[in-house]
Amino acid sequence: MIYVTGDIHGNIFERFNPEAMPGEETWTENDKIIVLGDMGLVFYPKAERFYYNLALERKKLEYLESKPYEILFIDGNHENFDRLLNDFPDEERYGQLVGRIGKNIFWLRRGRIYTIENKTFFCMGGAYSIDKRFREEGISWWPQESPSEEEFKSAKETLISNGRRVDYILTHTCPLSLIPVPGCTVDPNDLELTGFLDRIWHEIEFRHWYFGHWHTDEEINEKATAMYKKVLTIE
Repeated sequence: MIYVTGDIHGNIFERFNPEAMPGEETWTENDKIIVLGDMGLVFYPKAERFYYNLALERKKLEYLESKPYEILFIDGNHENFDRLLNDFPDEERYGQLVGRIGKNIFWLRRGRIYTIENKTFFCMGGAYSIDKRFREEGISWWPQESPSEEEFKSAKETLISNGRRVDYILTHTCPLSLIPVPGCTVDPNDLELTGFLDRIWHEIEFRHWYFGHWHTDEEINEKATAMYKKVLTIE
């Protein structure tokens, strides 16, 4: 079974348990849960002043590795991209490269189409941090949070080569035209990404679109769902 949920922000112990994720205690090695960005498991820089934080991070990793099921995630805007990109090996999985973060923990890269349980998933992480003025670059904010031109180009080519069709679309933020629906405000700094996603919304054939970022659990329409703390099953 494949499950999907929203932002974790490093709250691993609080979210990966039966109380927060009903039925989690019954999941097996045949089950997978996909986090829609802002996983936050890998966040603190490797520096002496973050010794305690890094030690706690290792405990969180060990806790997740004790789970029998697989944990997959796309990146959000609150991730340590320096470490994600440099500290973990690539591995072929689900038909594409993933980042292997732990024994059963995998980072689904931007602009790739993965085949999981005979279903195709187009993944596009990233978003603009509206709070970045309160953060420090390389410490609590990283410029790679927004996709590069090369990532946009690669994502477009991947969708075209797949016949402009996938089963599911998984993103952190959402298409531009959907932003006002959950009562949120369009940020002009994020228009390149949300505008790109809006073109996908209109040009690509898909069954359903799941996204995080907005910290709300809401059925936007018959083809889009905003995710935060709820866990849904992808049939």
